[in-house]
Amino acid sequence: MGKIIRRILTIIPAVALQSLWLLLLMKWLTPYAPIIVSLLSVAAFFLVVFIIIKRDETAYKLLWLLVILSLPLVGALLYLLFGNKRTARPLKRRLQQVQKSCNPQPLPIKEAPFDGEKRMGQTVRWLEEKTQYPMCAVEQVRYYPLGDNMFPDMLADLKNARNSIYVEYFIIEPGHMWDAIVNELEVKMEQGVDVRVIYDDLGSISSFNFSNVRELKKKGIPCIPFNPFLALKGTANYRDHRKMLIIDNEVAYSGGINLSDRYINLEHPYGH
Repeated sequence: MGKIIRRILTIIPAVALQSLWLLLLMKWLTPYAPIIVSLLSVAAFFLVVFIIIKRDETAYKLLWLLVILSLPLVGALLYLLFGNKRTARPLKRRLQQVQKSCNPQPLPIKEAPFDGEKRMGQTVRWLEEKTQYPMCAVEQVRYYPLGDNMFPDMLADLKNARNSIYVEYFIIEPGHMWDAIVNELEVKMEQGVDVRVIYDDLGSISSFNFSNVRELKKKGIPCIPFNPFLALKGTANYRDHRKMLIIDNEVAYSGGINLSDRYINLEHPYGH
């Protein structure tokens, strides 16, 4: 809860600026208020129309419309400064730098084995082009209908890790599941295994914070948040919804299961 409160406090400067503007308008700019309000209303109208007709994601546009309509002056300034997805460029450059530093050696498959599914093959090729990672052969796949079934196998594979363990999840929440995983990560770190953890800062806003990160670092486990939600910024909606545990670049767990007790049905806030 404390983490949520601290993040909410980041909007106070924007609200204060809007309030200061209203104070100035009422106290010192009263003679010119009708003209100023009219000009700002016209400007806001054209800005709203521009956002509506602009080709963009609906959720992204709705977010900006709500901000502008709630706080016209501040909202317009924020959009002009951070809107139009210009703020995504630094994030994109950082991701590109990480990609350049990697040297993947996958097993490329020249022909997509989709039994004549041309559209699926085109989709995979498009993903290969965008990510610069070719499709790899999978020797074995196992489907887990519930996290209860998957968790024991995750721990077993963690115990057998020899070279690397990469943890990337939207939600991490301390509890039986996470604590058991951390115990294995700590052991593997002592054995010289390369262990790294990344979590989404907004997805874990009520469950995992910088104090949890410090605890991991005390154990020698590197951990960072993806796109920290520290203040209002244009990239606040760029989130990491991935849920992946990758061991030795040979075993990968992925799907809809986050690292929290509710995902292995030790808790039932939403049913089994």
